[in-house]
Amino acid sequence: MNGSKVIVQYGVEVTYGTVGTATKQIEIASETFKLNLNKKEEGLLTGKAVGGRARTISRSADGGFKTLARPDDVGLFLAAALGEEADAALVSTSTGAYKHDFTITDSDTLPSLFFKVKRDSSISKSYSGLAVDSINFDSAAEDLLNVDLSFVGKDEAVATLESGLTVSPLA
Repeated sequence: MNGSKVIVQYGVEVTYGTVGTATKQIEIASETFKLNLNKKEEGLLTGKAVGGRARTISRSADGGFKTLARPDDVGLFLAAALGEEADAALVSTSTGAYKHDFTITDSDTLPSLFFKVKRDSSISKSYSGLAVDSINFDSAAEDLLNVDLSFVGKDEAVATLESGLTVSPLA
């Protein structure tokens, strides 16, 4: 869905798959979060004109969004994708280039995130247990840097948005 009336809030999960209190709110260009249900027909003969019952075998969530790469948001997304960043080391004073090293966190796992999404006037949904599937940066000459993120995750549920969160003033 296009981002004109969509509210997206997010945070880092303390426990995998458990939605907590969102700490950030971002503006987006578009988003694609959804619930995936893996259903299987029972295959039993019922004597009816319609087929047998379908059972849900598993649930998962996936999707993503496209937004501007704001400095205070993109750091968390990079940490979720690559691990914690060590102190950046200056490689060249003439170009100002730095070397960035990332390591997995103390628990040897990457953090899982949750997102709360309100589309237009619909019910807010949360997407939990999300891990970064892909992260892409793009920009045209003399334009703002965009980031396109996709996630794979655990579940979708009804959510309540946090009040008082605002979008970062940084561009």
